[in-house]
Amino acid sequence: MEKRIYTASSPPEPGVAPRQQERSERELSYIAEITHALATATDEGEVLGLVVDRLKMLLGCETAAVVGLAQEGGELVARAVRPAAVARRVAGRRFDRSETAVDHALRDARPVPLRPGGTPALDPLLLALLDGVAPESGIVIPIRGPAGVELGGLIALNTKEPVLPADIRFLLALADNAAVAMQRSRAAETGSDDATRLRVISTVLQATSAGLEEDVLLRRAMEALLTAFPTDAAEVVLRDGGELRLRYTYPAGPGRPGGSRTHGLHLRAVERGESTEIGPDDPGPAGADPAPYMACFPLESRDRILGSLLVARRSPRLADQEREMLAAVSRHLGLAIELSRLFRRAAVEADQLERVAAERSSALQATQEQLERSQWLASLGEIAAGVAHDLNNALNPIVAFAELIKEHGDQPEKVRTYAERILMAAQGGAETVRRIQRFTRHRLGSMPFQPIPVASLVRDAVELIRPMLAERRRPIDVIESVDTNLLLNGNPGELRQALLNLITNAIDAMPAGGTLRFLTRRDGDRVVIAVQDTGTGMPPAILERALEPFFTTKGAHGTGLGLAEAFGIVRRHGGTLELETWPGIGTTVLFQLPEAGALPEPPTDRRASRATAHHTARTFRILLVDDNVLGLEATAASLRAAGHTVVTAGNAASALKLFHTGEYDVVLSDLGLPDLNGWELLSRLHRKDPSVRIGVITGWEVPESDDELKRRGIEMVLSKPVDPEQLLSLL
Repeated sequence: MEKRIYTASSPPEPGVAPRQQERSERELSYIAEITHALATATDEGEVLGLVVDRLKMLLGCETAAVVGLAQEGGELVARAVRPAAVARRVAGRRFDRSETAVDHALRDARPVPLRPGGTPALDPLLLALLDGVAPESGIVIPIRGPAGVELGGLIALNTKEPVLPADIRFLLALADNAAVAMQRSRAAETGSDDATRLRVISTVLQATSAGLEEDVLLRRAMEALLTAFPTDAAEVVLRDGGELRLRYTYPAGPGRPGGSRTHGLHLRAVERGESTEIGPDDPGPAGADPAPYMACFPLESRDRILGSLLVARRSPRLADQEREMLAAVSRHLGLAIELSRLFRRAAVEADQLERVAAERSSALQATQEQLERSQWLASLGEIAAGVAHDLNNALNPIVAFAELIKEHGDQPEKVRTYAERILMAAQGGAETVRRIQRFTRHRLGSMPFQPIPVASLVRDAVELIRPMLAERRRPIDVIESVDTNLLLNGNPGELRQALLNLITNAIDAMPAGGTLRFLTRRDGDRVVIAVQDTGTGMPPAILERALEPFFTTKGAHGTGLGLAEAFGIVRRHGGTLELETWPGIGTTVLFQLPEAGALPEPPTDRRASRATAHHTARTFRILLVDDNVLGLEATAASLRAAGHTVVTAGNAASALKLFHTGEYDVVLSDLGLPDLNGWELLSRLHRKDPSVRIGVITGWEVPESDDELKRRGIEMVLSKPVDPEQLLSLL
């Protein structure tokens, strides 16, 4: 049962700033680790190593160390050092104590700050810790045991920031822990009578490091203290806003030790942050009953006073050794109380967060699904825009050259040239579709590579862009400085598309006209192609993002995929792409690709090969099934031109009516039919006539393995758009 005893004269303690509170929490966590190590570890080195680790982590110092006095007292011994490289060099070494910073700290019984020129310039210990360099900043904390016994020093060298008074309180707590470990080790070695009191502090540390609730923590810590410390009464008060609340009394009961004098002791300890003592011979209130000797110690947590611990006994004043022990216990108890409060606050906040998370989980999931759907649709739109961009690039020369064919239909040579350009553009569009299919895993096959003359690659790309150049109001001169002997190893459609993207960007960068130049050269086993323009160039901010997909400076006119796609194509070919730009002068795009080692076979004349095939190859009766009327007509025309007999069907129902056993040698069918799955149609036809040869013509994925295709009776698989030469060779 808590009991309100009086009102503190000081105002309520202000809240700690978030950053300061975070640092306080870190310090309390470190103290909890060290006190737990003191309670469980028997090796002095383990505890001291943890002390210097946490000291180095908190202050960010270059070197941290704990040094102890040798038994003779005239030398200092490095007990624990961080970092490890310094420890290997210094740990275990002995240094003369005289006139060192540690000696000053022990003699003056206070911390010694280290500043340039403010410490002995030849301090051998500090020089050894910094490999012969004098420290620029830092601090030395004396380590003293009960009754002021000198034990050593805690050293932090070259700290990142100045050491503040609040930091010194934490360092004193570290020094107290180090003192317990060192004195406990010394007591074990010498059998000193101080071992009993050290066991008391160790027991208190064990109780305070368990992270218990405040009431349980106070009870266990005080019981541990009272088992070995001679006292007649004790009590603990804690601050509660602007008041002090009694939280522990011994012995239990209504009476209080010292009567009204207790009031002043607690107030002084809490308000001043200093220990206060009063004995029977000290003046008290007039008419007061004789009271026992009392001592009151503040319960500190970094830079805050949480309350006070009071002990009373009818015996002489505290000895120095007892006073230091009680002060150390009070410091650790204050840190443990603060740590317990942090744990409790964290537990409450965790419960609140868990409850809020449970309440909002459904809404969050719905929002996340909606966001993912929106992002998916946005990405799909961007990809669709990029595909449309590339297909439009392919369709533009097709439409332009088709118009030219209509205009020059009476000139066979021009018609033949325009037709070749249309075929080239269509193949480029097909390659664009295949890239998208590879991206979406609808086609997992590898790209066919072949030797390509660099000169023809550049010339073909320029010819495809001629219609666009003709539409420009301001002329653009095209200069080709290309080595006709250079060969590339790659896919012609992809590399042509990469060049078309670069040419389109170059044209867009020259609204007032200019010069478009192509340069090539050999660089070892690589071929370098440069595309130069005399356009506007790019500022650094644009250049930095130039290869980023969907980044564009052309507004609705651009998709942001030109350079990104070109970079992807070059990388797939094992090459590299570089950008050089000068704002107001122009841009050069260079890419390096592997050189081919042999000349390609000279291409055969398509008309001659078809004529030869017509006269020498066997002709077939073919049933061709496709719901695309233009595609059906074009494929049928190619087959008939080669001498084959072709019957066409626009759907599965028509094909089933037209098919009779023994009437056809070959059946070629699309898979995406409107009235029946293409696989099912082919299966029915194959069951009717197992001798008929079956082929698939499709723009979709064919995921079946070769064994599965063989089981279905499929001999041929062709991808749209169908290459007539490939189709005839398969037949």
